[in-house]
Amino acid sequence: MSYASLESVVDILRRVGRGELSVRIVSHRDWEDGYASLVHYDVGEWPHRHRFVVFNDCGSFDYFESFLDANGRVGSFEIWGKCPLWQVLYQEDSELANWVDDYFVSAKRKED
Repeated sequence: MSYASLESVVDILRRVGRGELSVRIVSHRDWEDGYASLVHYDVGEWPHRHRFVVFNDCGSFDYFESFLDANGRVGSFEIWGKCPLWQVLYQEDSELANWVDDYFVSAKRKED
């Protein structure tokens, strides 16, 4: 199994925050529908689509549970341990982190 570096995943989130990559929910209709559960997102478009799983803690964006990049590399809360993605991104640029949060929370399910 190949692992995604924390830096590579944070870079994807930077691109989300700058509006360069689309975000859509694939496991629920919207953020509210995923209340108190793991919410799955696709970020970007095929063939460069990444999968993020976020824990929705009773309506609050709690943490990134796991990640799968377009090349099959994985990451997870357990792998990243004491250095969560959100903390890295927020310490770097709090305004960008807030935009990322908004993109994930406001994402809708794409109707195929």
